[in-house]
Amino acid sequence: MKSEVILKGYAGNKLHGTWYYNKNVSRIPPIVLLHGIFTDSREFGVFPEILCAKGMSVLTFDFSGHGKSEGIISYIDRKIHMEDTLAASRFISGQQDSGIILLGHSFGAFAAALSAKEADTVKAAILLAPQIKSGGSLSPLKKIIFNTFGILYNILPFLPDIYIRNSVNYNKLFYNPQNALKAEEIGFASPMKNIKICRYAIGLNNQQIICHINKPLLFIACEKDEQIPVRNVRTLYESTTGEFNKFEVVEGAGHSPFIEAPNQLANIVYNFCESISLKYSDQNERIR
Repeated sequence: MKSEVILKGYAGNKLHGTWYYNKNVSRIPPIVLLHGIFTDSREFGVFPEILCAKGMSVLTFDFSGHGKSEGIISYIDRKIHMEDTLAASRFISGQQDSGIILLGHSFGAFAAALSAKEADTVKAAILLAPQIKSGGSLSPLKKIIFNTFGILYNILPFLPDIYIRNSVNYNKLFYNPQNALKAEEIGFASPMKNIKICRYAIGLNNQQIICHINKPLLFIACEKDEQIPVRNVRTLYESTTGEFNKFEVVEGAGHSPFIEAPNQLANIVYNFCESISLKYSDQNERIR
């Protein structure tokens, strides 16, 4: 069952979302998918429907300023990430009595990690192609600009946020050129012409965030990812000590596996969600 929904996010922004509801009773709580920066929920393709067919309920939405949602175009900060994600949690709590699992892709992994660290309603987090530090996937020139402003922000606290020009190269997001063409036709990244550099975006460090998370974490790397190499994701995983934490690799996929390997990714995600639900049940601590 699929329905369009409107969530109330940061500063009252109306967030466009889609609720894929599976009416069958499941021990697995609903999962919320968090897209990356300057993309939107269209990047998930048929992935939510595949998860729903497996027995999970799934919520997708566009962050403020992205896709069909209200807000400043291309802009993201900590409050937006947190409040928009909490809006998704509130929606789900109104549908059924359960916690949630978050799946954050690329820059969205920061939102998933931060929310898992701070929100009790988040019972587990899945970090797909997560950066170790923000700016890690930028081109060399943009990375120099990014890091330079990071230094300037520390020296000059009154310095305003700036925009830098962004051009989407779908061939760098996908391993298979045909999938790159398909993604370009969908155009989920095309509306975002500029990236706004702000203090929040520059200062993010997933290693510093995940060390404070005492919840199950799944780290997923993509074998052919040129933006976030497998070794970077493995480094993040190896810096954690959680009993239920896992590391997986999506074979044959570039940075955005939702189009290239949706079934393989769905199997990885579903198996993790089911395994942690069973372990919580065995301990009489169902994720509720």
